[in-house]
Amino acid sequence: HEFTPEISYYTFPGQNNMYVCNVGNEPIEPDAVLSSENELYPIKSDLISSYPNPFNPIVTINYSVNNFINVNLSIIDINGIIIETLVNEKLSPSDYELVWDASEYPSGIYFIKYQTLGFQEIQKITLLK
Repeated sequence: HEFTPEISYYTFPGQNNMYVCNVGNEPIEPDAVLSSENELYPIKSDLISSYPNPFNPIVTINYSVNNFINVNLSIIDINGIIIETLVNEKLSPSDYELVWDASEYPSGIYFIKYQTLGFQEIQKITLLK
């Protein structure tokens, strides 16, 4: 907590006297405590990044969830076939990170499909062996 000293003048209603508010070492009000109702959540649900890209054979996928919603995160091959579902559950608001090991798949282009209610994003990743 940073305290910046100031001098304030005030009067009581109906009185002509002016009083000076003294500077103190303690804040007038205690610092606010965050509760679950005041948590800071991501602004939007989003597929943030995947790295490294190209990768061999491990890729880290970052995404965010801004509400208590069902999230589906899948890996799709170049033919449009879902080869793995990494996440398919209701998640709480937060930023998430997961690692996909593609060692059992051949080199090529793959897509990460991130889907929530009313939102979908697809990101291209390249596996090089």
